[in-house]
Formats: sequence, C-alpha cells, structure tokens
Amino acid sequence: MVDQSRDRPHIYLPDSGESENYTSPRTGTTPPPPPRDRERHANELARAIGRSLFAVVQFHERHKLCYSIG
Repeated sequence: MVDQSRDRPHIYLPDSGESENYTSPRTGTTPPPPPRDRERHANELARAIGRSLFAVVQFHERHKLCYSIG
C-alpha cells in the first residue's frame, strides 16, 4: 500500500532497484581543448567594447541626450 505521507506520492516503485556503481557514459580519454589565442581574443573584445561605446555616444548625440562616462 502507498504511504501517502511520502514527499512524492505519485512515484511508487515497490520492491525494485538494486544498487550499482556509477558508470560514465563517456569512455576513453577526452581530447584537449583547442589552443587559445588570448591576445587576439582580448583585442577583439576591446574593439567590440569600443564600437559599443561609440554607438552609445552617437545615439545620445543624435537624440540630444546628456550622458556621463566614468
């Protein structure tokens, strides 16, 4: 009989289940990540931030809004 005081009464598996050790679905060795060019990535991020700030300034000037950076 189902014990209705259980935390999840909608799940009931009578007399089932056996304990087993965990087995990962991934077998073998994982290849190393690709080499990173951190300097190029940093430069790309700096350019993207610069373009974003430039776009914000243009937007504010076009709409005659006051802004403060800093």
